[in-house]
Amino acid sequence: MIFFTMLIVLFVIIVIAYPFFSNNPKPERVLEDIEDDKTILVKQKEYSYTAIKELEFDYNMGKISEDDFQNLRKRYKAEAINAILKLESEQNTKRSPSSYCTECGQKFKKDLRFCTNCGKPNKL
Repeated sequence: MIFFTMLIVLFVIIVIAYPFFSNNPKPERVLEDIEDDKTILVKQKEYSYTAIKELEFDYNMGKISEDDFQNLRKRYKAEAINAILKLESEQNTKRSPSSYCTECGQKFKKDLRFCTNCGKPNKL
């Protein structure tokens, strides 16, 4: 009985310690799809919206003060507005409005009448 217990403990120690002593390099993050400026701006906009919602929730729960709430909300709103303005200027200069969704920025698939990401109608 003691032999099996010691065998299990030894096995667990080997399994836990193996990654520390193996010579395998850490895998590098491989980007399958290189993000363009538009994707980064859409993510920045979504991040800002999420941060504002969480901030309002924390303020309503009494976790942050009025001054902190106002300062952070102003900062996140500025980030969202900046991302939106950049998205709009990029859309007006580079791409036709009908090839990208105006709600979420997702590229419309060919011959579809609705956005596959948010469901907004495609104005052809």
